Amino acid sequence: MPNFKGDPEPFDFRVLPTAQGVVEARRQVVDVVRRSSVSVSESVLADLALLADEVIANAVTYSRAPCAVCVRWTRIRVRVEVTDCADDLPQRRQAGADDESGRGLQLVEALAADWDVTPCPSGKIVWFEVATDLQVRDENALVSDAPTAWPLHVRGIRSSAVAQILRSTATSART
Repeated sequence: MPNFKGDPEPFDFRVLPTAQGVVEARRQVVDVVRRSSVSVSESVLADLALLADEVIANAVTYSRAPCAVCVRWTRIRVRVEVTDCADDLPQRRQAGADDESGRGLQLVEALAADWDVTPCPSGKIVWFEVATDLQVRDENALVSDAPTAWPLHVRGIRSSAVAQILRSTATSART
């Protein structure tokens, strides 16, 4: 497993378009961060797992194809990038109280420190970042010292590029 502080290489892997592939990818994202030298609380790991699950599941559901996942340390936050081959950009939907889906972007907006979508020649990259314990303790010192994020190479493409209610809704929907 990578040591994010000493190793600028991102950790990336491919996800098969199956329910089991999504489950394994979520576990792998959390495991990579847990085994790194980045200080992350269990609460942040839970948010990371939920966000990874949402973004990866959407990638394989809407593209109906494998996707690529990259986990990296920006020296401020943990960043997860999911590249899929679908051109359609995610759309925020208004889910009804009884709907079993349609809250994914609301979860991402509520729990991620930052997120965005970057179109690319082979589809799109949906990325999100979660705050680390270090960022929470001393965010002001980190912001002035923040380098740009490392380049990401996925399939030959270079990219430079609430809360409790939504969390409980998503948790109950998954169980």
